[in-house]
Amino acid sequence: MTQRDEGHNYRDSKNKAQAYERKQKIEDIIEDIRELRDADFHVCKHSEWQAKGEPETDEDITCTCGEFDSVIDKLEELKV
Repeated sequence: MTQRDEGHNYRDSKNKAQAYERKQKIEDIIEDIRELRDADFHVCKHSEWQAKGEPETDEDITCTCGEFDSVIDKLEELKV
């Protein structure tokens, strides 16, 4: 193996390691977002409304969980 080949192998393995680190960091962020979505302080208006038996209301009962999931989807695309 030539010195040039060794240099290419080093760069390839370094690039693979960096890609793996990036993927792991993204996965950590995704998990953080899931934890925030599921945390006790995040109260989904839609879930509260359902828990009350779905009464008639003029209030906005839009589910906010989808906003967290949307960010997770964007991060999932970056992992590729």
